[in-house]
Amino acid sequence: MKKSEAMRKASVIYGVDFQSSNTHFSKINKSLPVWWLEVSLKKVNSTKIQNLFFLLEDGDSIHLLNIPTKFLRKNKSGFYTRKDNDKDHICFRIDVKSYRELMGTKRQMMKEFMVLPPSA
Repeated sequence: MKKSEAMRKASVIYGVDFQSSNTHFSKINKSLPVWWLEVSLKKVNSTKIQNLFFLLEDGDSIHLLNIPTKFLRKNKSGFYTRKDNDKDHICFRIDVKSYRELMGTKRQMMKEFMVLPPSA
């Protein structure tokens, strides 16, 4: 599944109008049971972007994390930041079972940001 397909599918499931600019997508890594994502610090530091959405593919399922950028700005030091020339990103390696972020010093539990589909 590609990001655009995941956005369409998740939009139907969660009733959210996802925008490419604030939505990140990951499949489960082939060698480790984690989702890998990178988010530009420009997005995190932007006050125009209130929330970032992580669409996490798990087979036929799409899990949604809705993370306030304010939270990321406040806790930036607890996450792993990769600085490569012109590419400053917060890197996330989220464990598939526990939803714990595994790269940063804080080891943040990301499950608190999980959105459940509305009841039918």
